[in-house]
Amino acid sequence: MKVKDLERKPRQRKVKVWNGTERLRGQRDYLSVYVGAHSMKHALELLDQAGFSYMGAHHFKNFFSPAWGTPMAGIEPEVGVWVAPSSGPPVRPERIL
Repeated sequence: MKVKDLERKPRQRKVKVWNGTERLRGQRDYLSVYVGAHSMKHALELLDQAGFSYMGAHHFKNFFSPAWGTPMAGIEPEVGVWVAPSSGPPVRPERIL
């Protein structure tokens, strides 16, 4: 094994971000949702774990934007799910997963 191979650091996976509106299972009101994940499939799994109604890749591509969003300013992108009410005065998103 070469010395160069021993010095190589493991590659960090980049976090991709999305935002959109969706509702929790059994709820009527929509929430603003912010997702950080390694891939779209990972984002869909996180949303399912967080309790959001099932959505497929087609729905996700059409209704979620690949951006962190203005309310998330100052929050470093990382893997997780944040929510805020989609109506009413702007509120800082709260992490739920």
